[in-house]
This record gives sequence, structure tokens and C-alpha cells, in this order.
Amino acid sequence: MSGHPCPGAQPAVNATLSDCPASAGGHETLVHMRLDGRLRLVSCSPAARHFIGLPAHPVLCRAVWMLHRLGPTAPPWFAALRRAGETGLEQCINVCYGAPQEPRSLSLRILPEAGPDGRLAAITVAGRDRRDCRSAEAETQRRRAQGEVQQLTMILDNLAAGVTVVSASGQVVFRNRRAREITGTEPDLASLLGNTEGAAVFSPGGERLPAGRLPAARLLRGERVEGEEHILQRPDGGKRRVIASGSLVKGDGGPFAIVSFQDITRLQELESRREEYVQILSHDLRAPLTVITAGAQMIMNQSSEDHSVRHARAVFAAGRRIAGMIDDLVLCAGVDYRGVRLDLAPSDLMALLRNLLLEFQEAIDTSRVRLSCSCRYPWVTADRQHLSRVFVNLIANALQYSGPGSPVAVSVKEAEGQVVVSVADEGPGVAPDELPRLFERYYRGRAVRDTTHGMGLGLYVVKGLVEAHGGRVWAESAEGRGSTFYVALPALTGAGGSPS
Repeated sequence: MSGHPCPGAQPAVNATLSDCPASAGGHETLVHMRLDGRLRLVSCSPAARHFIGLPAHPVLCRAVWMLHRLGPTAPPWFAALRRAGETGLEQCINVCYGAPQEPRSLSLRILPEAGPDGRLAAITVAGRDRRDCRSAEAETQRRRAQGEVQQLTMILDNLAAGVTVVSASGQVVFRNRRAREITGTEPDLASLLGNTEGAAVFSPGGERLPAGRLPAARLLRGERVEGEEHILQRPDGGKRRVIASGSLVKGDGGPFAIVSFQDITRLQELESRREEYVQILSHDLRAPLTVITAGAQMIMNQSSEDHSVRHARAVFAAGRRIAGMIDDLVLCAGVDYRGVRLDLAPSDLMALLRNLLLEFQEAIDTSRVRLSCSCRYPWVTADRQHLSRVFVNLIANALQYSGPGSPVAVSVKEAEGQVVVSVADEGPGVAPDELPRLFERYYRGRAVRDTTHGMGLGLYVVKGLVEAHGGRVWAESAEGRGSTFYVALPALTGAGGSPS
């Protein structure tokens, strides 16, 4: 019980009533009584009549103790009522009432009001059944939670990616609208996530995946799933290519696998069409180009050193450059080089580099290249054709971007289980802000953009091919001091890695 002065009680009463929501069942459980300064009942709610035991239609303006027929021992709430009238202080009390089989608890606030003369003018009694308050609060929390779930569902249903939540038992507890559209399964479990009934999931290579290798099952085993490509065969016979990622979330109900996947079918079709177009274009370009370079080479071989031979060499060099551009264009048509097929075999990098310099001596000025090796066994596992393309691009760039007559140093060394090839020039160098962008598709540096030819594909192709071999490529440069490009490939060790 507490008490404090309350000169104006009605605003506090309104606050009390607003703090206690209506019961879940819609029944009136509000206790509200108003008494005058002589403690005569002026107004009374139905719940208050039940509380003090009044008839359905009580005769108002009679003293409360007369209506309640109070004896010598007044109940606690009446003692609090009388104390509020005598002291002018607000009283708060919890009261138990009702039958023993179903006891109820009531929270009451008794607020006295003083008149202009300072005497007691009225008393307001307000409260609500505590059990119904708890029920109403629980109902309010339930509705709030339900609203939050509906809001979250609406957000997830409007995502462009499919989202599915799978319980530890393999049951789908949630699927958004996009997930149902992609999988084509409305009442059934999406096969991509844990059930192969009515549909099938394949790897990009065409292998059908068993249930234990599907993303949700692997996530529930604690494995990582990120950016994996799958082919989903829908129950209607259609196929979808998807990229799936997921995470494992541990909640009160156990672990849940959350899998998101994006439909890349249309993107894959566009990439295939682009690759087909590039292949056709490259074929149509190579046919006349082969005739031109062959004719130039024939003139170079049959004529003495005169004016026509110099022109033939220029034509031959230009033809080789165009052929290199076509090769770069074809390689770029693959999606992140997943389409590049590598024919791997043990390869001696020094022998490969020497052969390249001999093969391209008519097309580029290889006499400026200084080749050195500090590695005893410079052997790697590589596709010789594609790896040759890497070093042709790097050496040709170094010769093109450095001054006439300046040397290009190509060195081979071994470091931490890798064979590292460096190509260093004495060109204009690269600005620090451009270094991170050198290997982007179609990017060309500011210093050479208007002075040299090219499409900006060479270094992009280099990066893709090196990474396809399990290696890495990077560059170091300073403006006015030249550039050095590094290619690091896993070294081949053992008997197969040493020359006979």
C-alpha cells in the first residue's frame, strides 16, 4: 500500500484505465466507483457491483458501508477508502475476493479529490482484475508477435532470392514465394533443400545428388554452403540453374538450416548465347587472318632483305596481334573461366618460355627479353597452351609499354613451394590508385589509354587462366620506374617434377 497527495484524481484514473487493456474474452472486468465527500455511491460499474456485492441496480447516493452492510471489522479495501478520505492521500491496494474454489485478485487505486475549501469532495476507485490483465497482456503480446511474423513474411516474400528454412528433422518450416516459384513445388518439400520426391537436383556436371548431399542436409551436419551452382529439375520437367548459399542457426527449437538461392537460368542462357556468338565471330575472323599471315610469312621466307620483306614482317606482326585479341575475346566468353578446359601435364617453365620467345620472334621484338632462372627444377602442372597465352600477354605488354630498346627481364625462381615467374619492364609505371584495377575486364591505364592499341582484356585473361591453374598473379609498380608482374604456380615435386 502506498500514499501520496492527489489534488486532482481524474487524470490519474484515466491513466489507470488506459494501462489495463480489455480482457481477451471481451468481458467487462473494470472496477470503477465514484463516491462523494460523504462516501455516498454516485456511480458504479458492473464489475464494481459484483466486487462489493451490490444488486444489479443499486440505489445510488447511499453510503457504501450501508450498501455493504459492514460490520465491526471492515475489509482492507474499505479501510483504505476511509484512510484516503481522512488523509487526502492516494491509496493503492491488492484485494483478494471471490469463492475459495476460484479466488480472484484485484488491483485498486483510490484517489481522493479536494474541493475549493480543501475538504474532501469526492473519491474515485479504479482497478482491474489482475488475472484478466495478465490474460489481456498475453493476448496483446501474441497479437504483436503475430504481426511481426506477418511483417517478416511479407518482406521475405518480396525478395528476389528464394529462402527456405529447414528444421533438424528435415521438415520445411518456411518457404517464401520466390522459393516456391523456382522449385515449382507448392505443397511438396522443395527438392533442392532436402527431398528428391517429384524433382531432382544435379551438379553442374550432370551428376544427380542424393539427399545427403543437398544444401540443407549438409548445413545441418555443420558443413559450409556458399555460392554453389546446382541444376534443379522441377516436377513439371523444366530445369533451373540456381546458386545456393546457406547458414545454420541455433534457436530454442533446435538448429535450423536457412538456404537462399537465386535463379540464374536466364543469365546462363545469355552467357551461352554470347559464347556461341564469340565462337562464330572468331571463326569467321580467323579464316581470312590465317590467309593474310601465311602470305606474309611466305614473302618473308622467299624474298631477300628488301622493302617488301619489311612490309611483310609488319603485316605478319599485326596479324599475330589480331589473332591474340581474338584468343582473348574467346577466353573471356567463359563465365569466370568455369568453361575453360585445362589439359594438365607436367611442364618445364624454362623450356616453355624459351619456345615462346623463338615462336614469337617475328611478331614481337624478343631480342630485348632477358631470361634467367634461379630455380633448379622449374616444373609445374599446367595446360601448356593456356599457360603460354599468359606469358605471351605479359611479355608483349612489357615490350609494348616500355621504351624502344629498353630491356624486359623475365626471371624464374622458387619460393615457398611455388614457382614464381616475374616480368619486369622499364615503362612509365602505373599510378597507385590504378593498381587494384589492372586485372579488370576492359580496363586500360590512363598513361597508355590513348597511345597504344588494345581492348583491355589481356590482363583479365591472365588472371583467369592463372587462377584456373590454382595460382595467383599480382603487380608491383611505381610511376616513372616501370612495372613488374608476378605469376606464382604450385611447384611440381617428386620424380615427375625433375628433368630426366
